[in-house]
This record gives sequence, C-alpha cells and structure tokens, in this order.
Amino acid sequence: MSSASSLKELLARREGALEGSPASSASLAEKPIKHSFLLKAEKLSRPVEAARALKSHGLSLRKAHDAVNRLADKKIVAVSLEAQDQDAIVAGLAAVGVAASPIVSPKVDVKTIRDAFGISQSEFATRFGLELNSLRNWEQQRYQADPAIQLLLKVIERHPEAVEDVLAGAGRA
Repeated sequence: MSSASSLKELLARREGALEGSPASSASLAEKPIKHSFLLKAEKLSRPVEAARALKSHGLSLRKAHDAVNRLADKKIVAVSLEAQDQDAIVAGLAAVGVAASPIVSPKVDVKTIRDAFGISQSEFATRFGLELNSLRNWEQQRYQADPAIQLLLKVIERHPEAVEDVLAGAGRA
C-alpha cells in the first residue's frame, strides 16, 4: 500500500468520524431554539419535577427553583426556554402541573386599526400619544413599528379606553 493511498484512507475515515460527531453541520441544524412563555401553576403537585423540567430546557437550577417558588405562590412567571419544538415544552410542563402559554409579539396593521375608529391620522396620533410622522410611516409601510409600539397598538385595538384612561390621567398622581 502506498503512502498516498493510506493518506486518502485516513482522510476518508476522519471525514466519516466527523460526520457522526456532535460538531457536525447536521447537529448544528438541531440547535435548540429559544421560546418565551408565561407560566402559571395549575396543579403543582410535583415541584421538584417542575424544576427539573425547567432546567432541562436551559434554565439554571437556581432560576428554575425561583420560578417554581413563584409558581407555588400563585404568581405568573415569564421564562425563556430552549427546545426544537415549543409544543414539547408545553406538554412536558403540563405533565408536572404547569400551564405554559407561548409569548407571541402581536403583528398589527396600523391603518386597519385607525380606520376602525373612523378618524384621521392626526386625530389618532393625538388621541393615543403617537408621533404623527411615525404613524404615517407605519401606515405607508416605510418603517415597521417596533415590538413595544405594536403591543401598544394591539392594546389600542382591543381596549382603547384603557389607553385613553392612562393618557387622560397622566397628569394626576
């Protein structure tokens, strides 16, 4: 056997070993995805298992312990967890008595929301404390409203009286 052919064999064996290694491109494609959830205790009868479930999805043991304690106190807890499939997280936490609701940033159509009020851009901007030029840019899709503004616009769409109440009472302490 020549040294050239043995080198080819060595390289072929090495490539085969790399394909099965954790650092291969196939395993990089399966890297966990971060998902955000609001957690609420339903029947938290197995708190240790709940903490283990949270830890298995990327929380440190300390943060998992803190989250379970807050859940036991009937508080809602926001967490970012890692997994390929968020449904697996929801099912796994449900099995230990924790309801997990995915946090999804709302997508809004600013013009549709304003049109539902039947008012001008100027009046809408004034009524809800928005910059008129920004509102025009969002409606004409020159720019997209940032996530916080999209959330505010969704609240305006569903509960305009809450926003008006806050704005009208802003001067009062």
